Amino acid sequence: MRIETKIWMEEAEWDLENAKIMLEKNRWSTCAYHAHQAVEKLLKALLYAIGKTPWGHVNSVLLAEYLETTNKTENDLVDCARDLDRHYIASKYPSGSIDLAPHKLYTRKAAVETFDCAKKIFEFAKKEFESITSGNNR
Repeated sequence: MRIETKIWMEEAEWDLENAKIMLEKNRWSTCAYHAHQAVEKLLKALLYAIGKTPWGHVNSVLLAEYLETTNKTENDLVDCARDLDRHYIASKYPSGSIDLAPHKLYTRKAAVETFDCAKKIFEFAKKEFESITSGNNR
């Protein structure tokens, strides 16, 4: 396994854990931010694992590249990735929303949804990594 894959995966897991902590602490915008970051890093790890060199921050694009390369279709995951993409700016920058700072704009419901989407993509990725390491992918 490429060292890049391991490093990106480790950071992805770290960010997912941070998202969970932020959800438990009612830091909902920060939970959404870390959920997005976790998935971005996870998808980059998957792409490195199949020999690609990923670039960018748009989860739906990263996932689409992986799915296209591996000839898979996962429409529910693509929807989750698109939902997470909405949080890349809005969860961290005050200029990303209307008249509220992100920590005032986010709700528990939004945080739970982003965290659940991230977990769903992580479950998929775990199976993919198992398949890649056993040589059954592609």
